[in-house]
Amino acid sequence: MKNDASANQSSPAAGRRTRRILTGILMVLIALAAVHGVATLILGRKVEARIQEYRAKGDPVSGYDLAGPTIPDFVNGGVIYDQVSLDVKQIRDKEPKGEEDFALNTVSRDPKRRETPGIWEAAQKYASPMVRLLPELEAAAAKPECRYKTNWQDEPDRVMFPHFARLREVARSLSVLAALDARNGNMDGAVRALTAGYKVSESIEKEPVLIGMLVRVAILDVTSQALKCCAGYGHFDQRHARQLYDVLSNMEMQENWKLAMNGERECGIQIYKSVPRRGADIALAIYGIQDSDGPSFRRFFLERIVPSYAWRPFLYADELCYFSETDGLFSYLDLPYRQIISDHIDEHLDLAKSNLPEYAVFAASIGPNDIFRGVCGRRDQATASISGDQIFLALLAYKDIHGSYPRTLDELRSELGWKLKEEPFSGKDFIYKLEGKGFLLYSIGINLKDDGGRSRTDFPRRPGKRGLAEEADDIAWRMDR
Repeated sequence: MKNDASANQSSPAAGRRTRRILTGILMVLIALAAVHGVATLILGRKVEARIQEYRAKGDPVSGYDLAGPTIPDFVNGGVIYDQVSLDVKQIRDKEPKGEEDFALNTVSRDPKRRETPGIWEAAQKYASPMVRLLPELEAAAAKPECRYKTNWQDEPDRVMFPHFARLREVARSLSVLAALDARNGNMDGAVRALTAGYKVSESIEKEPVLIGMLVRVAILDVTSQALKCCAGYGHFDQRHARQLYDVLSNMEMQENWKLAMNGERECGIQIYKSVPRRGADIALAIYGIQDSDGPSFRRFFLERIVPSYAWRPFLYADELCYFSETDGLFSYLDLPYRQIISDHIDEHLDLAKSNLPEYAVFAASIGPNDIFRGVCGRRDQATASISGDQIFLALLAYKDIHGSYPRTLDELRSELGWKLKEEPFSGKDFIYKLEGKGFLLYSIGINLKDDGGRSRTDFPRRPGKRGLAEEADDIAWRMDR
């Protein structure tokens, strides 16, 4: 009886303890929910305020901003460029494999390849479609606007740019046509094809993504190499040289670079918006985890936790970290590559990334810090290519007028009166030397060292060894006559 009484007395006490524990847990959960809600509200408003700051400055913050206002087809050169590039692709798809590479030997950096038997017959066949399409390219370049029809409203990882690869193919075809015309003594035709090549690169100068800028750099590189080959095959008189010089005078890379970086930040904004909506799909795509990968905490974290509402405050905090990261990077956009290296700015950016909080899983992955140094170097390589091509043309014009090349670039400036820019990697004049009957002109390149005008393509690679082939990277223009 005594034991039963004790049990009856302890039972209500145990019940009260249980109720107190459950009440405590409930209060903690309510407090956590309240804190979560307040944090979500405050951080969400901070994110939106930052986005509005960018919008007020005119920076793109949505797919609509990247697309811009509608351009009627009749004033849009991009419509014509797109169709021509599609025509070229369809022609190339029908050609035997390897025919393109063989024809491109006509503009190879290796002089021995340019002497390969049969290449001019291959070049004639390869370039023939461009004779018909060249007037259409010129019509496209004459239009007041140029924009390619890209679905910027799509998710960032699903936006497609099929025109980029096709335009590069158009530029390669034009380079062969220019070389063919120069070798046949038709310098008017060569200049016409080179002009079209430069204009193709200009057609994507307003594409607001880094891949677009890099494709533009590649097209400039192809056309610049064709210019050097054409000068070796034929004779540029003053008129031809000035015509191409003027085309290049309207080209620059800095605004393209800024526009592309702004577009990359907008893509980041869209990724953060996509995470709650698409969940695992976008999270796994960013981290490169395939469906076939086995189960792991990382996969579970990205699939279940990050896209969930519970993680929303951390996602907003992550996005604020991304804004801080890109704002720091954007403050360096106007700096030349040489200063980025000399001031160790890339190391500062790496340090900032390494100091990101653990919850900033997306900022650590989609922030453009990792590619900043490399793409900035490519920007200045393209700038050097444009400026170097202009000086190269000025030297050819001087030779046409005076029968010989100038002793210095200062003499070239004073005699011609053409504006000749400094090379971006040194901030000084391009290096210019008379050599035999010709000359050597070069930029010191991305390693910021004077390699005597030698580049990586001048020497064969030695497997397993580092040496001149890997280190020399001057950007050079040579004439031996």
